[in-house]
Amino acid sequence: MEADHSERSEAARSLERPPGGASGGVGMGCVCECSEADPGRRRRARMIEVVAFSSFLIMVGALELVPGRRWPHYALGAGIILLSKNLARHSSGMKIRPLSLILGGGALATGLVGSVVPSLPLLPVFLLAAGVTGLGVVALGLPNTERGAP
Repeated sequence: MEADHSERSEAARSLERPPGGASGGVGMGCVCECSEADPGRRRRARMIEVVAFSSFLIMVGALELVPGRRWPHYALGAGIILLSKNLARHSSGMKIRPLSLILGGGALATGLVGSVVPSLPLLPVFLLAAGVTGLGVVALGLPNTERGAP
């Protein structure tokens, strides 16, 4: 009888683990900050990711309802969401994701330039802005990034 109780407890505990085990893995476990040892910090990281993705879906839905929408509006919104996500991570003491910082900076600049000068092609503007943002991240040597200085 006691062995049966301990087996159920182990089964119940396995349901509480994030997908992919304690060290991350595949599934939603990779979305959160897997390298963080603190379960509270992991929970906050997952919450930040969910809020950012939900904001993106709301933005896309709202822009689809507006007649005459243009791609710079999507880029501007995506850039704001990605940069806000990194700001929330930094404010919570978590590591900044360099890739989303670069993509967010590139998208924000593309949205601004595309809104002011609509005749410019967006892909080259995005690539230039993302490249400049990436060089800025490296030049500034942001200490709170995943692959920052030790």
